[in-house]
Amino acid sequence: MSNTVPTDSPSIFEALATLQTSNPPAYNAIVRPNNPPAGIGGYLFDIPGDEEVRLRSAISRHYVESNTPISDHITLEPEMITLRGVVAELANGLPATPTQAPAPNPLPVLPAMSPGLTPGQQQTASATAPTQGEQASGLYQYYLSGSPAGSLTRQTNAFLFFQQAWWGRQLMSVETPWGIFLNMAIADLRVVQSKETKYLSDFTVILEKIRVAGEATVNAGQLAGRNALQQAPVSQNGAAGQVTPTAAQAAALYEPYNPGP
Repeated sequence: MSNTVPTDSPSIFEALATLQTSNPPAYNAIVRPNNPPAGIGGYLFDIPGDEEVRLRSAISRHYVESNTPISDHITLEPEMITLRGVVAELANGLPATPTQAPAPNPLPVLPAMSPGLTPGQQQTASATAPTQGEQASGLYQYYLSGSPAGSLTRQTNAFLFFQQAWWGRQLMSVETPWGIFLNMAIADLRVVQSKETKYLSDFTVILEKIRVAGEATVNAGQLAGRNALQQAPVSQNGAAGQVTPTAAQAAALYEPYNPGP
């Protein structure tokens, strides 16, 4: 069936996940960090709903003899963003801006008089050609370039986009009234179509900030903590065991342990 929800095939963003985990990461495959798209990775709800940013801390508590808590650690939990919106089959948007026709080229290129490219120039041109991901301005545009969005309803198209982003563990930028958050991943997605109508769906998307540990830096020859103490040279403290006892001293030392006649 054409309307079967895919649940076992690879995500459409699988190639982007491979780029992000490469060494070094190819973060500019879709959107440059200094030019993120609007909405959720480029997707905008037909009717935006409530938007919420939640900042939480985990504070440790240890109770002492007086039954009072002592707090000595504060852990900052990842930022959480909750976005709600409505996707409808019929939506009134702004009229499309007519595109201006390009001016005709008064001096067209004549192939017979154009010089040929050297092998080095041809290799450079093929290496700098933009790929499908680089041409897309956001994750949603990348999704549209590889999915049959024209044959799907608007609600199905929106659901499949979020499902593919969740399925592919894709990081995205999120625009909020307070600013743009980067490296956000879908932690929870809830889609509800009420019994009143089948022509719109309520979406609730919860996104969480993703941070990864940096590479460990090892300085050869520099140790700290117990490693430095374990690698220190052995030093003799005190005079015990450094003077050889005489025969009389050795006999007196072992006399208590010698059996009697």
